[in-house]
This record gives sequence, C-alpha cells and structure tokens, in this order.
Amino acid sequence: MIAKDPAPGAAFSAEVASATAVADHCNLLALFLQFPAERIVAGLADGSIEADWLAICREEALSGPDVQGAAEELRAARRDAEGGTLSFDDLRRDYTRLFNHPDRPAVPLYEGIFIDRVLKPENPNLRNQLLFVNAAALDAERCYRKAGLKRSQDVNVPADCMATEMEFMAHVHALRAQAIAGSDAKRAAEAEAWIEEFERLHLEKWGREFFDRCARESRTRFYRAVGLMGRALMRETLGPAGEGR
Repeated sequence: MIAKDPAPGAAFSAEVASATAVADHCNLLALFLQFPAERIVAGLADGSIEADWLAICREEALSGPDVQGAAEELRAARRDAEGGTLSFDDLRRDYTRLFNHPDRPAVPLYEGIFIDRVLKPENPNLRNQLLFVNAAALDAERCYRKAGLKRSQDVNVPADCMATEMEFMAHVHALRAQAIAGSDAKRAAEAEAWIEEFERLHLEKWGREFFDRCARESRTRFYRAVGLMGRALMRETLGPAGEGR
C-alpha cells in the first residue's frame, strides 16, 4: 500500500506503488482483451474483479467519471452474473462481435487494422493492411525486443494486438517500479524511455479511440467496463485527447 506517514521514504514508496499500480492496470486490460474464459464470469460473480479494479484505482490515485463508471458497470455485471442473466456465452458473443468478427469487428483488436479501417478508412495507402506484416506490428515487435519482452513462440498473435501492447506496457512499468525500488536511476530512466517511445509511436495513435469505441459499442456491462478502464488508463498515461506529444 502507499505509505501514509510523512517519513522521508514516503514519497519514494508512493512512486513505487504508483508505478506498480499502472503495471497492474495494464495487466488487467491485457487479460480482459483476450478471448474470455469462464473464470471471468466467476470473478464477476464473487466480486474479485471489482475489488481488483478498486484496489488499482486507490494505488494509482485514479478518479473521474471513467473510473466511477467502470466500477458501476462491474457492480451491475456482478448482479447479472449472480442472478444468472450474464453467462460465459454472453461474454463470448460480445467479445467476438467486438474484437474477433471474421468480417467487420466493431473494434478491431490490431493497431494496423484499426487505423486502416476505423481511423483512416478514406486513405487508399492504408487499405488492406496485412495482419502480421505491417508497419505497426513490425515496430511493436522491435520495441518488445529492445525492452527484453520475450513472446512465446507458441502464441500466434500479431505484435500490434492491443492485448499484447498492454502486456508490454505492464512489463516496462513493472521494470520502472523495480528500478525505483532498487534506487537504480539508470534502469529507471531506461524504462521511462521505453514507455515514452511506445506511447508516442503506438498508443498515441489509437489507444484513446480503441477504448472509447469499446465502451460505446459493447453490449455487455463487462466489456463496457473494460472500455472505461482503458479510457482511464489512456487519460492517466497519455493525458486528455488533444494533448498528444
């Protein structure tokens, strides 16, 4: 927990806790953007997902309508799961419609495809991006290697998948937290540089729009909450829309 006493190490402890909370926030989104498992319904029903979200918000000192809205949606989803009106099949159908539809996903899960189809559909130079071999995926892979994130050879997912990008951000924020805790200024600065580079080259281009679209297009309370969680992260790390670097 963040230190509450005015001791000399209080600010230092708070910085470590905050960086760790951002990593946890990214990890939660990386998990929720994967194809849903039945444990998600169980986590909604027993309140553990809502509890995790509220704990992250406390450590990250997050507030605002997206934070509150996500908590309210999770609370309502808990009631639905407890009452049997939200099932694994409901989540699976909404996930497929949102992210995984073979023809027209409402919220394409891959950066190159999202920019191609959603942000700049009128630009003929961006049409028909290849799923695995496109500029966004290739540069994301470069960033991962640079920061030491080793992706499993068994995972056949493009590097510019939002779930993978969130996994990477969790990795580098955790590295930053470890470096601060170890008083390693060089490693902390290195991690900060990796974070800034990836945000500038990737998340600035589509992160806000991706999570905003997820919140708007979702038919289940759970995925609406995921969109709001992501919007809160983008606002915290990138700043409000229009304040790009």
